[in-house]
Amino acid sequence: MVRAMQRVPLQSARVVRQMSKASAFRFALVLVAPCALALSLFLVMREFRQGDEIAAQVENSHRIRAELTDLLALHQDLEIGQRGLIITQDREFLVPYETARPRLDDSLARIATILSRSPEFQRLAYLSHQKLDFVDRTIAMTLEGRSDDAIALIREGRGKHLMDQIRTSIDRLQESEQDRLNDRIIAFRSSRDGVETIVSAIFVALSCILLLAIAITARAMRLRSEAASKYREISARQVAILESAYEGVVTINTSGSIESLNPAIRQMTGYRTDELIRRDIGILFEIAPDKGFKESFLRRFLRRSESTERTFELLGRRKDGTLFPCEVGVSPVQLETGTTFVAIVRDTTERKRVEQMKSEFVSTVSHELRTPLTSIAGSLGLVAGGAAGEIPEKAARLIQIARDNCDRLVRLINDILDLEKLESGRMEIKLQPVSLRSFLPQAVQANIGYAQQFGVTLELGPVTDDAFVMADPDLLMQVMTNILSNAAKFSLPGEPVDISVTSLDRRWRIDVTDRGPGIPGEFATRIFGKFAQAEATDSRKKGGTGLGLSIVREILNRIGGEVSFDSVEDQGTTFHVDLPRHAHVGRISISDQSDFSVLHVEDDPDVLDLIENALAGRYSLQSAKTLEEARGILEHFRFDVAIVDFALPDGSGHELLPLLRRQGAHILVFTAQDTDQSVTAEVEGVFIKSRASLDGLVAAIDGLLGQKPHSAEENS
Repeated sequence: MVRAMQRVPLQSARVVRQMSKASAFRFALVLVAPCALALSLFLVMREFRQGDEIAAQVENSHRIRAELTDLLALHQDLEIGQRGLIITQDREFLVPYETARPRLDDSLARIATILSRSPEFQRLAYLSHQKLDFVDRTIAMTLEGRSDDAIALIREGRGKHLMDQIRTSIDRLQESEQDRLNDRIIAFRSSRDGVETIVSAIFVALSCILLLAIAITARAMRLRSEAASKYREISARQVAILESAYEGVVTINTSGSIESLNPAIRQMTGYRTDELIRRDIGILFEIAPDKGFKESFLRRFLRRSESTERTFELLGRRKDGTLFPCEVGVSPVQLETGTTFVAIVRDTTERKRVEQMKSEFVSTVSHELRTPLTSIAGSLGLVAGGAAGEIPEKAARLIQIARDNCDRLVRLINDILDLEKLESGRMEIKLQPVSLRSFLPQAVQANIGYAQQFGVTLELGPVTDDAFVMADPDLLMQVMTNILSNAAKFSLPGEPVDISVTSLDRRWRIDVTDRGPGIPGEFATRIFGKFAQAEATDSRKKGGTGLGLSIVREILNRIGGEVSFDSVEDQGTTFHVDLPRHAHVGRISISDQSDFSVLHVEDDPDVLDLIENALAGRYSLQSAKTLEEARGILEHFRFDVAIVDFALPDGSGHELLPLLRRQGAHILVFTAQDTDQSVTAEVEGVFIKSRASLDGLVAAIDGLLGQKPHSAEENS
């Protein structure tokens, strides 16, 4: 259904594009003529500018060559002054030298403004300074009365050699400048010829375009008529799909508001269309996870769909307040106007009823099988133990095989019953503080005999005294037994299974690491499924039922924990069991010296941090993320104020109100869901996340406890 909904808008958009393509082309033709004329004008003007540039370059080239010639003349004046002084010993002959020397640097500076990046000019500047140094030295020697030394130095030929190099360098620069100017003139002439060709072609093309425009206009009229007919057909098909669909279809904008819906949604919920349009999508569901802003429901679905499946099970809410199970899938649809989300809602009441019948059937059959199997196993044990007299060795082996398979069937039935209880919510859970320092050695001791059957040892690392978690000890033992037995079965003989404990933000993590073959990549996505095994022969090789990890996940989900794993093939696997930290020794965010205690029941970690920071230094704060965790805490502690969110993973926070009232706690509701008047009468205050302020919530707590109102500086 989602794919069909995606195709219809795309087909509609395609028709619109076809219809507009002809109009766009015709419009483009209308623009071509003035654009072509503008291009012709631009090219002609560009040629004028290039002509001006060529003239400027010619002038500049003459100036450069004149400067180079003047530079050579200055060097010659330096040499004339030098020779005149040395020959005559008369200072009057230094006049050419004294005139040329200060002008030399100015001349080089003027040339550098144009040729500074030229390697040849850099060489010329170097030679020029070398020549100047040589002349200065010989003149200084002559003025000091060392004429013979100066003449001897000149006779070495260095001065002449430098002068020849200067002439050569200046000749090269002048030739290079002339060549560059000639190239620019040739390029200009070639460009001018090209412009003449282009302008001629433009005027020819304009004539052809005029004829083409007439033909395009006629074709566009025909395309418009065909496109309008096709668009009406697609629109009618879309309406027919929506109207006749068995599943409910809702389109949602990026803010999470309902844009449209089909009759199936109206029939499913009892709402009229005008009662849902522009309302938040969360009105249709009992649990609408919210962080206090409009897009929370939609964002939660999209975030989950990136890593898991795109269909989720929820409780739908009808107009009369009754609930019904449903599956919801949300998919984005890209339109020309932006992104729209399509939600497909399927009523699963009938399917749930069938599943319930199946579960009851499995439970009944399992119970009926367990009794005779127990009798069979006991009888076989008595026979094997000699109660019926001594039996032959061959018969004993057959009886032992029968006992082993009978025990395996009993374990399978027990696992099925445990899983059925967990999934149906009939498993009794008693949360309480559990010390991992005391609990884990017991779990290791309980499984060490099983591990020794595979030649494997269980090694427990150090556990700190403050490692307390909220859990049901019996169920947690079942979790550890399943994980440790799994690790032992798949470890290589002689290798250890390591158990370690690490502290996370609000949890304690138990890591169980084996050094077995690892988990194949194709099996990783279904490892927690029922009867899941990596190979068909695993159950025969290792004796497992394939339900252990499925039970582990179900138990941890119900006590507020999580299970995950990391695996490298041929190296081993590490399973991570994350358990809620017991707040009495772990998550007490405020000083224990506070006179008042506050319980915060909330599943959103961002909101937990927000309230923790707001109450810092004022009250002793303890938090719970699920109903079961909150009930376990309330069995051991009493609180002055409770802040409760109604939208929790395992039910509604409204269920905690009777227990909190019996304890005499002040109750403040801090939730994303709208509440009715009956709830308002049961509590001291109701704060809707999207409308209430944090300061107002803290002020309400202060008022209930008779405390001085806090300031922003106190919480900063």
